[in-house]
Amino acid sequence: MGCLYYEYFPEAEVVDLKDFWPPEAIAAVMEGAGFTPVTVEYEHLHFEQDLPAWLEIVRRRDTCSQLQATPEAAYVAGVRRLERELEDGSGPRLRPDHICLITIRGEKPVGSSP
Repeated sequence: MGCLYYEYFPEAEVVDLKDFWPPEAIAAVMEGAGFTPVTVEYEHLHFEQDLPAWLEIVRRRDTCSQLQATPEAAYVAGVRRLERELEDGSGPRLRPDHICLITIRGEKPVGSSP
């Protein structure tokens, strides 16, 4: 199951993958800087998204970095697709969705330079 933002606005995923380092790369840089131990924790939050309510959020566009990063034509296409599915009943009004929270922790040994 994927994120609905990426399903309706796939160009946003491309931008996110380019702009954000993978957690493993961040952990490697932290380890290289002397943080130890470095841990990466994932928390997946699964929920049902009410698409008519979500459409109102999506129309604001300023509520989510994925929408702000999406080129205008792709944003309009995603909104139109969502509107069309809701109008013609071709898709469910409730859809599974999820977000993943990532926590990266590390400790700098006492006496280490900042």
